[in-house]
Amino acid sequence: IADAISKTPSLKNCEWGNCFKARMLEEIPPALKNLAKGLDKSGARIKKLDLSDNAFGPNGAKGVKPILETDACLEMEELLLNNCGLGESGGEIIGAGLEILNDNIRKAGLTPKLKIFIAGRNRQEVKGSAALAVGFKKLGSLEEVTMHQNGITWKGAAALAEAFKHCPMRLINLNDNILTEKGAHAVALALRSIPTLEILDLGDCLLRDKGAQSLAAGLKSCENIHTVNFSYSAVRIEGALQVIKALPLGQ
Repeated sequence: IADAISKTPSLKNCEWGNCFKARMLEEIPPALKNLAKGLDKSGARIKKLDLSDNAFGPNGAKGVKPILETDACLEMEELLLNNCGLGESGGEIIGAGLEILNDNIRKAGLTPKLKIFIAGRNRQEVKGSAALAVGFKKLGSLEEVTMHQNGITWKGAAALAEAFKHCPMRLINLNDNILTEKGAHAVALALRSIPTLEILDLGDCLLRDKGAQSLAAGLKSCENIHTVNFSYSAVRIEGALQVIKALPLGQ
């Protein structure tokens, strides 16, 4: 397959989800590195790389990073790594790959085009999410980030929020993480710098009333917001009322 890819300069979308299920972990990185070599030789400029639902864990991330380092990814717009079991160390590896991708883009005299990043159900927690946040901030191009069900606590949320301030975000989905009031406050501060935001999904994040109140203050800066999900977050009447008043529909 890598050999065929090396002869396909017109390649745009790499739909490689759910490929690795019955393979030994030591087999996966070499397989991915072969694909990276094929892409590198092809001269292609891909728009989408989807490796979702692959059971390759942190070890597999070692094979994903070489793909991100190829010239084929210089104009990539979508990176999907949903449900891959990356773990914190895998997130750190992917984060380092994003930093190298950014450096390669700048050296080529180009502007980053990565708009969509999806990596739900990967146990990123603090270290993984913080490493990815560094890559997001350097690229500065992200518009949609979905990292639901990752065990992200307030420290990880704060790192991501800082990165979001440097991107033209339209969608932030951190559903089913452990943000609590501190994480909500960090996101709320970032919202003041993201007037482009349209969708904010912090459902099932233990926001509680104080968290919702902080977010309400931040949402006042989001002129384009049309969808807010704070469900299953222990938000009571006062917090809910402040959120409603902060939204365009409540004015």
